[in-house]
Amino acid sequence: MKRKLKNLITAITDNISLRAKILLMFLLFFALPIFIFTLISYFRTNTLIRNQTINSMNQTYNESMLIINRYFKSMENAMQTIVSETDIHQAAYMISEEKSIFEQHKYYMSITTQFNFIQTMSDIDFVRLYTMGSPNYPWNDINILSFSNASSMDWYKKLQQNNLGRFWVVPNYITDSQGNKSNYFSYLGMLYAPDDFTKTVGMLRIDIDKAKIDKALESLKFTKDVIVFLSSGENILYELPDNPKKDIPKDFILNAGKFEDWTDDKLNNTSYFVRSSKNNISGWNLTVMFPKNEIFIEQNKLYRDLLVTMLVIIVISATLSYFTIRSALKRISKLNKEIKQIEKGTLNTDFPARGNDEIGELMKSFNYMTKKMSEMIKESYIMGETVKNAELHALQAQINPHFLYNSLDLINCVAIQRDVPEIIDMVNALVEFYKLSLSNGKEIISLKDELSHVKMYVKIQNLRFEKEIILNSNEEEWLCKYCIPKIILQPIVENAIMHGILEKDDENAGIIDINFKKNKDDIIINVSDNGIGMNNEMINSTLHLDSKNKKSGYGIQNINDRLSVFFGPEYGISIKSEINIGTTVTVRIPKIEG
Repeated sequence: MKRKLKNLITAITDNISLRAKILLMFLLFFALPIFIFTLISYFRTNTLIRNQTINSMNQTYNESMLIINRYFKSMENAMQTIVSETDIHQAAYMISEEKSIFEQHKYYMSITTQFNFIQTMSDIDFVRLYTMGSPNYPWNDINILSFSNASSMDWYKKLQQNNLGRFWVVPNYITDSQGNKSNYFSYLGMLYAPDDFTKTVGMLRIDIDKAKIDKALESLKFTKDVIVFLSSGENILYELPDNPKKDIPKDFILNAGKFEDWTDDKLNNTSYFVRSSKNNISGWNLTVMFPKNEIFIEQNKLYRDLLVTMLVIIVISATLSYFTIRSALKRISKLNKEIKQIEKGTLNTDFPARGNDEIGELMKSFNYMTKKMSEMIKESYIMGETVKNAELHALQAQINPHFLYNSLDLINCVAIQRDVPEIIDMVNALVEFYKLSLSNGKEIISLKDELSHVKMYVKIQNLRFEKEIILNSNEEEWLCKYCIPKIILQPIVENAIMHGILEKDDENAGIIDINFKKNKDDIIINVSDNGIGMNNEMINSTLHLDSKNKKSGYGIQNINDRLSVFFGPEYGISIKSEINIGTTVTVRIPKIEG
């Protein structure tokens, strides 16, 4: 089944144009996935937005609760700090006893100093002390007040009824003697006589500006229809001024503390997400009610924006793809025409390559290929001619040494008859030299035979020239075991004599050292002389002569080329030289046993 489907797809795709294939790929792999993605997004947006909204509300709710807890904790800590100070109790007691102004001043300064310090070092805004007596000092101070300003108030009566002597109140709950309502969240606590904890001597009031609490609560107003309030029991204690005016049933408020997680609930035919948590410090519940329809409004907006965005992306992508594909196909069509021309035997090396993309690179490669093909055709023709000439020269090289060898043998016989030893030595050396050169038609000879060939050549040169040439070599036993292409060392020695030693002006003997070394895989042959040496330019010229500078016979470059052909590009010749010091030619060949 799988194979049949594969064959069907192949049959379809192989018989439609590249343009149609690209269009099909665009529809299948771009437009269709986007369409499916849009549909899936539409069905999953509700859950996604709901979860994101709840997560965001959770984070904001927790942050707001932390801030409120921090403020209430600061008020509680301030209360604990002051209540634990015996001096405060004593000062409140002494002020209540209505002592003289001078006696009260001492306690007044002690109280105000501590209150100011606490106000400075915490988040609270005011610390107020209500005393049982009437403070007997002329200073107008808002921190120390008389109980006469509060004894008739509801909050004072509730404070007295509270067994712990502590009481939390919200803004507008406390009213002063002038009828002004407090703009603070307050924490109230009783103070007792130092020697009698049943005798009330004062009351502490810790205030924090409602603007601070409002700021924390306003962060929960995700939209204008969100309801935020503080409650205790079935009563709403405090809500933001801009809260929507809703009639919230008392049983709903009473159960608000049960909504620890976001819960779906209905109020007046409106669905809400509700969460409420109890503040462990004040005992109040913080409740947030978020209308569910706000989520779906955002969902529809998101879906509309998503749909419009997808359509814009598809249109823009289709337009850009059209022009991009059009340009690419046009260049491919041109390239195809040129390939067909090659099929007909026409090589156009001036085909214009346009662009730096893959197609542009392909066109450039095509141009390079056609150029190389043209060059190779020319080189093949030249090489054919060269091969013919080489074969002719090879035949001549086979004939000439034999003819020369027979002629030298005849000369040697005449020299023996006439008793001319110099001619005999010269002829014998030449005979041995050419015997080794011919090597019975072998291309590979032993290192020992190659060294003997060099010795004969040096002997001939010593008979030929007045300047003595000394040849030194380490004749190892293993030289008989390993082989080398013939006539490798002789041209190197010839070059050393002709262009190195004989070029020197001094009368000292020329010295040539041949050193054979072997390692695990290779044989290294160093041929050193004490000639005039070469600079880098001359070394380069020796190794890389162009066709105009090549001379007939075997040269250094010829040897290097032969070794590369025989053994590979990693083998061959390297040269080191110093002017007026000498030259060392290093030959590297693989270990080949004969």
